[in-house]
Amino acid sequence: MGAVAEMFRTCPGTMRSDHPARSIAANGRNARLFTNNHDLSNIFGDGSPLGRLYDEDGNILLIGVGYDKNTSLHLADARADFKSKHNTVEHSAIMENGVRVWKAYETLAVDGEDFDAIGEAFESSAENAGFIHKTTLGNATLRFIKMRPLVDFAVKWIEANRK
Repeated sequence: MGAVAEMFRTCPGTMRSDHPARSIAANGRNARLFTNNHDLSNIFGDGSPLGRLYDEDGNILLIGVGYDKNTSLHLADARADFKSKHNTVEHSAIMENGVRVWKAYETLAVDGEDFDAIGEAFESSAENAGFIHKTTLGNATLRFIKMRPLVDFAVKWIEANRK
């Protein structure tokens, strides 16, 4: 979402998943792997583009934004077991057999309201120091983060802290 994401999406060679509400853009040799078959109901779980990025030991780059904008943490939402976890019904326009239809689908309800707290806890833990590199570019803080350790940490944090 936003100007940087749109600029990336329009770069030559960039592919976009076909999810109507939560698409993922990728560029490079594995772009097709990350964007193909983005299941309508499995937006952020294993088998989704985020799950495949985790499987490929991917990295996350946050440019001038906090963890509340870190979509990769939704994979932790999907993997974690917590009492308030539930599904919701969403609706989107999609193409079926060449015809545009309005489709209802059930998916995990997510909001990310505690993602900044997860990020703060991740960064303050000495054992995670090697998995995050921070610098500044102009007025923006850049965070380059190994996805697997972050998601694994977030699953444990969510299970310990969410109600």
